[in-house]
Amino acid sequence: MRDVIGWAVVHALWEDAILAVFTAGVLSLVPYRFARLRHAIACVVLALMVIAPLVTAATALDPIGRPVRRTMSETIDGAIGLSTVVSWRRGVVIGAAWFWAAGAAVWLMRIVIERRRTSSFLRRATPASLDVDRRVAQMAAHLNVTRSVQVLCADIAVPLVAGWRRPALVLARDAEDASRSDDWSAIVAHELAHIRRHDTLINGLQLVAEGVLFFHPAARWMAARARVEREYCCDDIASAWTGDPIRYSRALAALEESRQPVRLAVAAASGSLLDRIQRLTGLRRRVVTARGTALAGLASLVAAVIFALSFVVPPIIPLDAKLRARTPYRPSIGEPHSSVPR
Repeated sequence: MRDVIGWAVVHALWEDAILAVFTAGVLSLVPYRFARLRHAIACVVLALMVIAPLVTAATALDPIGRPVRRTMSETIDGAIGLSTVVSWRRGVVIGAAWFWAAGAAVWLMRIVIERRRTSSFLRRATPASLDVDRRVAQMAAHLNVTRSVQVLCADIAVPLVAGWRRPALVLARDAEDASRSDDWSAIVAHELAHIRRHDTLINGLQLVAEGVLFFHPAARWMAARARVEREYCCDDIASAWTGDPIRYSRALAALEESRQPVRLAVAAASGSLLDRIQRLTGLRRRVVTARGTALAGLASLVAAVIFALSFVVPPIIPLDAKLRARTPYRPSIGEPHSSVPR
C-alpha cells in the first residue's frame, strides 16, 4: 500500500501538470459567457487529477512502452549511470508516501474543524422574520428552487449558504430592513442559485479533492478556477432574474470584499468582484496572459522531466533485479569459469 501511494504521488506530479496545461488551453477557447460549461470542465478535470495517478500507480501502467523506455534507460545510464537513478528513486517513492499521509491527515483535521465551525455558526444564528422568510420563499419559487431552505440571520456582512442536506440561507441581522431594496434581492437571488445548483455539495467534494492533491499547484489552480466559474454561473442566474445586468453589477459593487466566516459555505462576495462585474458588463479581458503562458510552459517542462524519470525503471520490476539484468556477470579471482549464466 505504501508503494502504491508513493507512486500515485510521483505520477500525479506529471499527470496533473499535463492535465492542467491541456485544460488551460481548452478554457482559453471557451468564451466566458459559457460559465456552466467551463465549470463542468474544471470539476471533471479536478476529478481526473485525483483518479488518474492512482490508477496509473495501482495498475503499474507503462504508457510510453518498452522500446521507448529502453532507449531512455540507455541514455540515462550512459550519462549518469542507471544505478544512481535507482538508488534514489526508491527513497523518493517511500518519502512521497509518508509526506502525502502527513499532509492529508493535516488537511482532514482542517476539514473536521471547519465542519464543527460551520455547525457552531449555524447554531448561533436565529430564524429570520416571517416577512423575510416569505419573500425568500417567493424568490425561491421564481428561481425554481425545489429544496426547502432555512432562512437564518447572523452577524455577517454578506449573505451566504451553508449546509447540504438542508441548506441554510444566512442573512445579516438587518435583513428585514434591507429586504425592501433591489440590491438585496439581487444578492439573495445569487445565493438561491447556489442552492438550486447544489453548490454546497460540490464545494465539499472539491475540498476533499484539494486535500488529496494538497501538494500539487496545478490542482489548487484547477480548484480555484472551478470556484470562479461557479460564481459566474450564479451571477448569470441572478442577472437573468433581475433582468438587468447593470443593476446586478451595481449590487455586486455595493458589497465589500469580505470573506465568508466558514470555508464550507458559499457567499456572494467570493472571488474577485471586479472581475465578475467586468464580465457582466461585457468589458474585454485577456484570456491568456503572459504569466499564464510562462507558468504553463514551466509546468510542461517539469511534467516532462518527472515523466521521464518515473518510467526509466518500471515499478513492477524489482530494482536490484533490473540492475543485475543490465550488469554482466564477472567471476571473482580464483572462481572457476562456467558457461552457465548466473
